[in-house]
Amino acid sequence: TQAQPIEDHEILTANETAAILRTTPESLAQMRFNGRGPIFVKHGRAVRYLRSDITEYVNCNRYARTDQPVNS
Repeated sequence: TQAQPIEDHEILTANETAAILRTTPESLAQMRFNGRGPIFVKHGRAVRYLRSDITEYVNCNRYARTDQPVNS
């Protein structure tokens, strides 16, 4: 069987997102509280992330060196 392509708008849980970003769900919660981190979606009490927002977050936080964002 072949792997299926992943949709950019796939909805991810905090646990799935934390695994992608190599962090913990607790760290993601702190990022949300502090207004940092990837954009998220609230569905009732549940927090979800769009894969496209995770990709954008990673791309916007790339650095050539500590004081020089790649996107500058």
